[in-house]
Amino acid sequence: MDAPTPPELVAPRKPGLHRRLYDWTLSLAGRPNATWALAFISFSESIWFPLPPDILQIPLTLGKPRRAMWYALVNSASNVAGGVAGYAVGYFLRSMVAGLFGEHAFDALAPYTSNLWLLTAGALVVHPYKIFTIGAGFLGVDLFTYTLASIIGRAPRFFIIGVLLYYFGETAKRLIDKYFNLLTILLGLAIVAVIAGMVFFKPKHDAGHDSAPTPAASPTPPHAVAPK
Repeated sequence: MDAPTPPELVAPRKPGLHRRLYDWTLSLAGRPNATWALAFISFSESIWFPLPPDILQIPLTLGKPRRAMWYALVNSASNVAGGVAGYAVGYFLRSMVAGLFGEHAFDALAPYTSNLWLLTAGALVVHPYKIFTIGAGFLGVDLFTYTLASIIGRAPRFFIIGVLLYYFGETAKRLIDKYFNLLTILLGLAIVAVIAGMVFFKPKHDAGHDSAPTPAASPTPPHAVAPK
């Protein structure tokens, strides 16, 4: 019977592509142009990059807590700008997108496009985000409404991460790493609930108080009447 190969002679397994990409993204935090790298990763994630930009925002914020809000702003602005670029891909390259994914590939996204708060829900729950961005352009969603929904749906997530890391540091990092998906869902539900409340519970104004009474028509002066 052959003797087992000693552990030290066994060649270590090469990490998978996803893990190598994750490690590479983390390594960008130590570079002098790390903020630009964050902007690039965040912008690209809205179109093609497979990893969320939070991966880079977290170590940058832990390294320089005083810049927490700046990193959150860079992440938010770049992610929304990338979302507009993703929208343009779906809108202007519709035939190519249909050829790659099929004419009905984004039918499941259509229910999220009828109004602002549903679009905001889509920006939060549709994963990966690039499906939402390209699909919105493919379906011809109103660009202004789509962009506003992207800002409402994406920015709070990055700013909340920044606030948690600023005040709680490594403890917040462990919490985010462990419950990232759950926290994203809870945040999404909270934002959608706020927007839904604003839409469906607008205060109704009393028409009697808002409208001024119409003054009665004054009689025409005798000298202004044309002679017969």
